[in-house]
Amino acid sequence: MELWHRRLGHPALKVVAGLKDLEFSSSNVLNSACEICNRAKQTRCYFPLSNNKTWEIFEMVHCDIWGPYRIPSHSGARYFLTIVDDYSRGTWVYLMNMKSETPTKLRYFLAMINRQFGKLVRTIGSDNGSEFLSMTTYFLEQGIHHETSCVGTPQQNASVE
Repeated sequence: MELWHRRLGHPALKVVAGLKDLEFSSSNVLNSACEICNRAKQTRCYFPLSNNKTWEIFEMVHCDIWGPYRIPSHSGARYFLTIVDDYSRGTWVYLMNMKSETPTKLRYFLAMINRQFGKLVRTIGSDNGSEFLSMTTYFLEQGIHHETSCVGTPQQNASVE
């Protein structure tokens, strides 16, 4: 029965138990402790909502890059830089032909926020993408705190993911 359990793609015990009446079954015993089934049923721990609250606009923005998209935009862009303000949930999207344009687009965004709203972004949240990590010196020079999420946990940067 264990062989058929594996061959049939690890169905529920009830399904495999129905095979015992068939003539091709060599064993009527099925071990309920299938290691693969137990691993497949594991779930990730719940991620609680963040206790960090922002109290004003542009106190913190979250950034993420999406792409490459298989169909380019009219301008040929295959990547999108998405920026979300943590307080207002205001969202900006920049189209990019290459990921390497990220630092330039992010600098444009920060300058626009300063000029249009008279605000300075205090914290930028992102994943550990090299396009964001390459801006570490710039962030330090501008007095911007850069928060990165743990690898494999997009929930920590969920507002932009």
